[in-house]
Amino acid sequence: PLSEHRVKRTLEVAERVSDIIAENNGKCFVIGASALAAHGYSRQSVDLDLATHLHPHEVLPRLRDRIAAAGFAADMILPDSDDPLGGVINITGPDFDTVQVINFYNPLRWAAVHRLVDQALSELQMLPSELQVVSAELLIVLKLYAGDLQSLGDIRKLLEANTSIDLTKVAELSHEAGLEKEWNAVRP
Repeated sequence: PLSEHRVKRTLEVAERVSDIIAENNGKCFVIGASALAAHGYSRQSVDLDLATHLHPHEVLPRLRDRIAAAGFAADMILPDSDDPLGGVINITGPDFDTVQVINFYNPLRWAAVHRLVDQALSELQMLPSELQVVSAELLIVLKLYAGDLQSLGDIRKLLEANTSIDLTKVAELSHEAGLEKEWNAVRP
């Protein structure tokens, strides 16, 4: 079916984008709805999100250019001092869902969660054309950081679907990110 082909093609594009990030001395892992599904809770989404931690003004434009050179439409949003993230690259095409590179490094606006993403990425062993998925515990903290109703609902559903999540680890990461109050409001 067409949707099966679309899902497969989206994964292929995400793997290629991951390889391009690695070729530029970066790492990434899957976050968002795709990561929720990998950890036991599926919901509809129209994109596949890859988190990275790169200098937005030095590296993201080069990444966008390399992604475009690989034959994909790629547009970029660079951060300013009001942006809680460090920029986004949207990769689009007619036969796959949007792949978003979400950067968690903004030198104009530091956030403790950015350091947590950097630390988790630094521990990854990247293999060519193999997507890595963020841990469920850090995914929860990223959802707390997003703070919107959809993200908070995702946390509750994920916790219901996956009872093996280390709640102590989530509490530690939430503390490190300065999100203890937010975690205490949704924790079981």
